[in-house]
Amino acid sequence: MRLWPRTIGFRIMAAGAMAIVGGYAVNFLAWFVVGVRWSFYTAIGYVIFLGFVLVIIGAVVAFVRYLTRPKPPTAAPVVVGPVAGWLPDPTDPTMLRYWDGTDWTGQTARRDP
Repeated sequence: MRLWPRTIGFRIMAAGAMAIVGGYAVNFLAWFVVGVRWSFYTAIGYVIFLGFVLVIIGAVVAFVRYLTRPKPPTAAPVVVGPVAGWLPDPTDPTMLRYWDGTDWTGQTARRDP
């Protein structure tokens, strides 16, 4: 980082004449204000260029926010099995056995023909 000894200064050369003195940044500022031949079209060009730069900066900021946004939590997959009720017994096809939704119970019943 460079520290400038002075941001801007004025030196009176003669009665009514002044000079802007300072570092490189001040000299560029002086050239920009005094050295550019200002017209309506020059000003419009600078405004359009500034707008273009702001759009680019906005697009970069939006893209970075898009990439760093928090991800929504995802739910664990739900395993769906048979509903609780009387189902054919897996060991005896002539019987029904009660399924409680998670496991077979000891209750059995005869299957109607």
